[in-house]
Amino acid sequence: MEFKPVITCDNYKKVDGFRAPNSDIEKVDMGVKKNDNKRLEIIAKLSKLDGTFDEIPVNRILDMAILLCEANLYFKEAYRMPKFYDENNLTISRVGLQGDAMNVEICKDNENLDKDIIALADEFNKQGELLGERFRVLAEILEELGY
Repeated sequence: MEFKPVITCDNYKKVDGFRAPNSDIEKVDMGVKKNDNKRLEIIAKLSKLDGTFDEIPVNRILDMAILLCEANLYFKEAYRMPKFYDENNLTISRVGLQGDAMNVEICKDNENLDKDIIALADEFNKQGELLGERFRVLAEILEELGY
């Protein structure tokens, strides 16, 4: 089954963070599509200016949002550690999902971790206003939904 758009944001390039108004994403659609297991999934489709697109199952978008929120929480206190992380405890959080847990951890496989973690922390700081606006909107919508 082909993707069937149901809800759309046709001016996404105007609100795509620091990329606006020159974003390569023209619009975002939400709809349905059957996956490889013949199950219907809710899909977000990012349509690019060049005619290509990316399709992402919405649970993955929420999982990335959870990861983003956990990282943001982590960096609020990480500055207290000399390297911005504890070499003896790389676990940030375990988020219970589907009878298991999403392990949110510092990436031990990053060869440049000591520099990259500081760069990421700095970027969270620089993008505080941009992210904060979106976090507030998301919090208001979640509250309205009863969460």
